[in-house]
Amino acid sequence: MTIHDDTPPLAFEEREFVERLAEHYSPPPMTTAERVGFDESLQTRLVRRRPGPLKSLAVAATVAALGVWFVLHYGSEPDRTGPKGPQALREIAGRRETVGDALLVLALEEPNSLDGNEELPEEYVAISTLLNDG
Repeated sequence: MTIHDDTPPLAFEEREFVERLAEHYSPPPMTTAERVGFDESLQTRLVRRRPGPLKSLAVAATVAALGVWFVLHYGSEPDRTGPKGPQALREIAGRRETVGDALLVLALEEPNSLDGNEELPEEYVAISTLLNDG
Protein backbone atom coordinates (compact mmCIF):
# COMPACT_ATOMS: atom_id res chain seq x y z
CA MET A 1 0.00 0.00 0.00
CA THR A 2 1.45 3.34 -1.05
CA ILE A 3 0.83 6.47 0.98
CA HIS A 4 0.84 9.67 -1.05
CA ASP A 5 2.53 12.40 0.97
CA ASP A 6 3.20 15.89 -0.34
CA THR A 7 5.86 16.68 2.25
CA PRO A 8 9.41 16.86 0.90
CA PRO A 9 11.88 14.16 1.96
CA LEU A 10 13.88 14.81 5.12
CA ALA A 11 17.32 16.33 4.87
CA PHE A 12 20.32 14.36 6.14
CA GLU A 13 20.47 16.28 9.44
CA GLU A 14 16.75 15.79 10.02
CA ARG A 15 16.99 12.04 9.38
CA GLU A 16 19.91 11.79 11.84
CA PHE A 17 17.88 13.65 14.46
CA VAL A 18 14.87 11.35 14.03
CA GLU A 19 17.09 8.26 14.28
CA ARG A 20 18.79 9.54 17.47
CA LEU A 21 15.41 10.40 18.97
CA ALA A 22 14.06 6.91 18.20
CA GLU A 23 17.21 5.34 19.64
CA HIS A 24 16.97 7.23 22.94
CA TYR A 25 13.22 6.97 23.46
CA SER A 26 12.48 3.43 22.33
CA PRO A 27 11.64 1.04 25.19
CA PRO A 28 14.15 -1.62 26.15
CA PRO A 29 13.55 -5.01 24.57
CA MET A 30 11.28 -7.34 26.56
CA THR A 31 12.39 -10.67 27.87
CA THR A 32 10.51 -13.75 26.73
CA ALA A 33 8.57 -13.93 30.01
CA GLU A 34 7.61 -10.23 29.77
CA ARG A 35 6.52 -10.69 26.18
CA VAL A 36 4.34 -13.72 27.01
CA GLY A 37 2.76 -11.85 29.94
CA PHE A 38 2.11 -8.80 27.78
CA ASP A 39 0.52 -10.89 25.01
CA GLU A 40 -1.70 -12.75 27.51
CA SER A 41 -2.93 -9.56 29.20
CA LEU A 42 -3.58 -7.95 25.81
CA GLN A 43 -5.57 -10.98 24.64
CA THR A 44 -7.58 -10.96 27.89
CA ARG A 45 -8.47 -7.30 27.43
CA LEU A 46 -9.46 -7.82 23.78
CA VAL A 47 -11.72 -10.77 24.58
CA ARG A 48 -13.28 -9.01 27.56
CA ARG A 49 -14.26 -5.93 25.51
CA ARG A 50 -15.86 -7.84 22.64
CA PRO A 51 -19.67 -7.62 22.96
CA GLY A 52 -21.62 -10.82 22.52
CA PRO A 53 -24.16 -11.31 19.72
CA LEU A 54 -27.05 -11.02 22.18
CA LYS A 55 -25.86 -7.62 23.36
CA SER A 56 -25.46 -6.37 19.78
CA LEU A 57 -28.93 -7.64 18.89
CA ALA A 58 -30.43 -5.91 21.94
CA VAL A 59 -28.78 -2.60 21.00
CA ALA A 60 -30.02 -2.86 17.39
CA ALA A 61 -33.58 -3.67 18.53
CA THR A 62 -33.57 -0.73 20.97
CA VAL A 63 -32.40 1.70 18.29
CA ALA A 64 -35.05 0.44 15.86
CA ALA A 65 -37.79 0.71 18.51
CA LEU A 66 -36.74 4.27 19.34
CA GLY A 67 -36.78 5.18 15.65
CA VAL A 68 -40.30 3.80 15.21
CA TRP A 69 -41.47 5.57 18.37
CA PHE A 70 -40.07 8.93 17.19
CA VAL A 71 -41.72 8.61 13.79
CA LEU A 72 -45.07 7.62 15.29
CA HIS A 73 -44.93 10.17 18.09
CA TYR A 74 -43.63 13.20 16.20
CA GLY A 75 -44.62 12.31 12.64
CA SER A 76 -42.46 12.73 9.62
CA GLU A 77 -43.55 16.27 8.67
CA PRO A 78 -43.14 19.35 10.86
CA ASP A 79 -46.30 21.12 11.99
CA ARG A 80 -46.88 23.97 9.53
CA THR A 81 -50.07 25.33 11.01
CA GLY A 82 -50.20 28.83 12.39
CA PRO A 83 -49.13 32.19 11.07
CA LYS A 84 -46.68 32.47 8.21
CA GLY A 85 -44.11 34.99 7.07
CA PRO A 86 -43.99 38.48 8.57
CA GLN A 87 -47.00 37.76 10.81
CA ALA A 88 -45.12 34.87 12.43
CA LEU A 89 -42.08 37.11 12.94
CA ARG A 90 -44.24 39.76 14.61
CA GLU A 91 -45.73 37.14 16.94
CA ILE A 92 -42.28 35.84 17.84
CA ALA A 93 -41.08 39.37 18.55
CA GLY A 94 -44.18 39.94 20.69
CA ARG A 95 -43.37 36.86 22.79
CA ARG A 96 -39.75 38.07 23.11
CA GLU A 97 -38.29 34.85 21.77
CA THR A 98 -34.79 34.54 20.40
CA VAL A 99 -33.45 35.41 16.98
CA GLY A 100 -32.91 31.69 16.43
CA ASP A 101 -36.67 31.13 16.75
CA ALA A 102 -37.31 33.78 14.11
CA LEU A 103 -34.74 32.20 11.78
CA LEU A 104 -36.33 28.80 12.30
CA VAL A 105 -39.71 30.18 11.22
CA LEU A 106 -38.12 31.65 8.09
CA ALA A 107 -36.31 28.40 7.32
CA LEU A 108 -39.52 26.35 7.55
CA GLU A 109 -41.46 28.67 5.25
CA GLU A 110 -42.07 27.90 1.62
CA PRO A 111 -39.82 30.08 -0.58
CA ASN A 112 -42.65 32.15 -2.09
CA SER A 113 -44.94 32.30 0.95
CA LEU A 114 -43.42 35.45 2.44
CA ASP A 115 -45.70 38.29 1.45
CA GLY A 116 -43.18 41.14 1.60
CA ASN A 117 -43.01 42.10 -2.10
CA GLU A 118 -45.73 44.73 -1.71
CA GLU A 119 -43.46 46.77 0.54
CA LEU A 120 -40.50 46.73 -1.85
CA PRO A 121 -39.91 49.44 -4.45
CA GLU A 122 -40.87 48.59 -8.03
CA GLU A 123 -37.23 48.24 -9.12
CA TYR A 124 -36.53 45.59 -6.50
CA VAL A 125 -39.67 43.67 -7.39
CA ALA A 126 -38.70 43.77 -11.09
CA ILE A 127 -35.16 42.55 -10.35
CA SER A 128 -36.49 39.87 -8.01
CA THR A 129 -38.92 38.55 -10.63
CA LEU A 130 -36.17 38.51 -13.27
CA LEU A 131 -33.80 36.58 -11.04
CA ASN A 132 -36.36 34.16 -9.59
CA ASP A 133 -38.35 33.48 -12.77
CA GLY A 134 -35.51 33.62 -15.29
